[in-house]
Amino acid sequence: MKVTQEKLPASRLRLAIEIPADQSQKAHEATLKQLANTVRIPGFRPGKVPRPVLIQRLGAGYIKAKVLEDLIGSTYQNALSQEKIAPISQPEFVQTFENMVGLFTPGQDFTYEVLVDVFPSVELGDIDGLAVEAEDAEFKPQWVEEWLTNKQSELATLIPIEDRGAELGDAAIIDHRGYRVAEGGGAGDEIPELKGENLKLDLSPDKLQIEGVVEGMTGMTLGETRQITVQFPEDYSVESLRGETALLEVTLKELKAKELPELDDDFAAEVGEEFASLDQLKEHLAEQFQSQVQQQRDNNLDQAILTALLERCPVELNETAIEAEVTQQLQQTLTQMRQMGLTEVQLQQVFAQENLPSLRAEARPGAIQVLSGRLIYLKIAETKNLKPDAKAVEERVTQMALLFKNQGQSYEKDQLENYVREEFTIQEAQTWLRDKVKVTWIAPKSETKSETETGAD
Repeated sequence: MKVTQEKLPASRLRLAIEIPADQSQKAHEATLKQLANTVRIPGFRPGKVPRPVLIQRLGAGYIKAKVLEDLIGSTYQNALSQEKIAPISQPEFVQTFENMVGLFTPGQDFTYEVLVDVFPSVELGDIDGLAVEAEDAEFKPQWVEEWLTNKQSELATLIPIEDRGAELGDAAIIDHRGYRVAEGGGAGDEIPELKGENLKLDLSPDKLQIEGVVEGMTGMTLGETRQITVQFPEDYSVESLRGETALLEVTLKELKAKELPELDDDFAAEVGEEFASLDQLKEHLAEQFQSQVQQQRDNNLDQAILTALLERCPVELNETAIEAEVTQQLQQTLTQMRQMGLTEVQLQQVFAQENLPSLRAEARPGAIQVLSGRLIYLKIAETKNLKPDAKAVEERVTQMALLFKNQGQSYEKDQLENYVREEFTIQEAQTWLRDKVKVTWIAPKSETKSETETGAD
């Protein structure tokens, strides 16, 4: 069977598949025989219907269509196998089936054309001598002290307060309601999202996302209600309140002072029984932060390298591959939200049908970068003969299979092995690139670090 390939932009192929005359004739004869054995025509026994009667009754066009349909079904799959093509989309026929039937004559050569998307290709380009700038990360010893201070506050003994007003560092329980600011500066329409009861609040400015709450509560006494002007950040969780100013009406229901534990060996043991002393705990925390810093440096370098690779190595993505990656990204987001504790009702609201177009549009740029990067890394691994450790792959597959089993999730073993092998191969490529690339480390954009980024476990 003759198959002609034509490469098109965006990793598409045009296949011209020729059906030889003898094959179309044999298919026509086989179809007539099969129809004669199955079609019921009064006055004739099955299998004894004369061919002219059969053609007259069913129509020559119907029989041609049936022959061509069967031929296309078999020859298309044979063409893929013969040419070693693995399409990622269903075939798109250049001509309509009705037009093809009109052109098809049994016993004569016939050629039809299909368009298929294939796995995107990569032009690796010049990756030797790659030079990048990457944001540096540096361990700061004060992170350990900040962590201990926060843990000290977390483990504090709470003592009820009745003879003074609220102070910074206290713990409070409040009821609250929120209002939009009216033209005269007073309370306007109520904001339903800001209504709540029995909220536990740590009176520390750096603990809250909303500016003004802690400062406005300073001096409040038990049972007091106070209106506080607050400012919502641009990245606030409620979109309608981002960047807005509002009045928060707060009622102080409980107030407790924190009696902090001593930072000593007993404190270390309370953090974790594996810590015999405070010095041992500090050493552990320093190692954790240093490990995170190194991971951050690697991530920054990987991102800088990927940016440079995307400029040098064109990747021909097609819509089929992009849409599949977008779907994968959204599925990962769904899994992460479920692990964070969101209920199924909340998840259904987030991923409601009417939200899917915008969710897919938001995920598309990231999906394109992730997919392009993965293809480039795999091409580098192939070119440089980088292969993952077979034992490490096997161990990871076993771990993931056990995890799926414990969670009651089904999986295909071959797909799981391919996924793990691909991820490990990408890691090999990333490691190889880190060693080969010329790096200029630049000062980090932010010198701040969250105190909650590590733990003592």
